[in-house]
Amino acid sequence: MPEHRRVYWDACVILSYFNEMTGRVKLIDGLLAKSRKGEIEIFTSALSIVEVAFAAREQTTRSIDERVEQHLDEFWADRGAIQLIEPHELIQREARLLMRQGLPKGWSLGPFDAIHLASARALGVSEFHTYDKGFNKFKPDMPFDICEPYEPQTELDLDE
Repeated sequence: MPEHRRVYWDACVILSYFNEMTGRVKLIDGLLAKSRKGEIEIFTSALSIVEVAFAAREQTTRSIDERVEQHLDEFWADRGAIQLIEPHELIQREARLLMRQGLPKGWSLGPFDAIHLASARALGVSEFHTYDKGFNKFKPDMPFDICEPYEPQTELDLDE
């Protein structure tokens, strides 16, 4: 039986969902459905609520769509699909350390991205899902895989 998946989502995964990004929505929706069934656990920082404030069409038209805000509120209320982690002081200190460790390497890491990495590390997840390629440079320093969201292929039992 496969190991229970514990994954962390960067806010860009959720933005892709709300912006109905071609090739991403169906996969993300499937992962959310598996989380609701308890087949995987999906986490993100409570800061994602702020990062996912608008749909792309709202930003483009510079107008607010009340339906988007309702959809956002419904999404965040669904704790069966996605669990929020609060960026408490220890996570914030870890995030600051990650930012400082990157400086001598010439790496820039913004506060929210640092909090996402620190939160994932604190949770002990096995996967950090993001569409942001900027996280790839941190792969060697993290105890989890940094990758785009994916659905593992089921293994065929060829012995039958």
